[in-house]
Amino acid sequence: YRCIVENSLDGIVRTTIEEGMIVSVNPAFCRLCEYESEELIGKTTLGLGIWMNPEKREEMDAVLKKKGTIRDFKFDIRTKSGIIKTFSFTGWVIYDNKGVPVETEGIYRDIT
Repeated sequence: YRCIVENSLDGIVRTTIEEGMIVSVNPAFCRLCEYESEELIGKTTLGLGIWMNPEKREEMDAVLKKKGTIRDFKFDIRTKSGIIKTFSFTGWVIYDNKGVPVETEGIYRDIT
């Protein structure tokens, strides 16, 4: 599994469900957004200013919390250098052993 994540051409990210704090990122996500992993881990994408339209993140979160999954959700991001890219996101909720949603994980594809 780790080899697939590390070598994927698509970004793969895991975040906390409540705060949206980045827990893990793969090298592709770092390349796509022009950040080093150390600059992302422990931060939120909203705090980093990655979302062009923060309301789209709220919309994505609402779907994830309601349905537990989302497929092909499109939105624009701003890279570290200011380049605008369009991503397609497919993600799912991760539950703890008591069935409580704790994290989200997903695949970010650059469709610019």
